[in-house]
Amino acid sequence: MESDGAVLSHGYDRFGCALHTTRDRDAEVIRTALREVHPRDFHADRHPPGFVVEDLDSDGGLTAPLRVRYCGYEPSAHRIVRYAQTLTPSVT
Repeated sequence: MESDGAVLSHGYDRFGCALHTTRDRDAEVIRTALREVHPRDFHADRHPPGFVVEDLDSDGGLTAPLRVRYCGYEPSAHRIVRYAQTLTPSVT
């Protein structure tokens, strides 16, 4: 697919929005994995609970890690553990 004459090499999210950078793609990979244990992303137009993947690197660089947060009213410790287990590769 093309946008403004440029080939989009990072694909699209589940809503069909273009992933313009490697960081966008990596964040979507994380979201896809987390949806298997908690199927609801947090969006401003929906109420919690849900999760969000934040990119804290405001200058567009690759120095800050992507951050996963649980947004909800119930205690979140068990969800954070499940998120960590989901995102941590198994060592065999």
